Amino acid sequence: MWVTATLTSGKTQSLNTGSDLDKALGDKDSPLKNMVAAAANNAGQNWFAYVHVLAEPDKEAEGYKPDEDWMNAVKMAQSVASVEGVFLVFDTDEVATINRATEMRITLQANYGRFIWFWPCDRAGRNRAKHGPIM
Repeated sequence: MWVTATLTSGKTQSLNTGSDLDKALGDKDSPLKNMVAAAANNAGQNWFAYVHVLAEPDKEAEGYKPDEDWMNAVKMAQSVASVEGVFLVFDTDEVATINRATEMRITLQANYGRFIWFWPCDRAGRNRAKHGPIM
């Protein structure tokens, strides 16, 4: 999720039911924080997740490459976490982004030998892949 840069931007953090989401994700409301809170409330007392907050990319910057930020974050997180799934929480209708998520899933399966799914969703949590998660 892209948010205004915070102290937690660019870091993979582990969260659980005792985590202070304001400290972890910033004190302002955001779609990411709302989705994390909903996941925690739905899962119950043993909920655990990893979150990687990204600063909004500068699409006008020289050398900008679409999706590079979240793809690098997923790769970096592999040294910290072995997860079953990845929610991409930002608005996109770009077929290329969906295709990159598919490519990332295949790469992670080949490199780490584990199944993983991706769920691109918009800021309201709706699926953007049109046909469910990328599995």
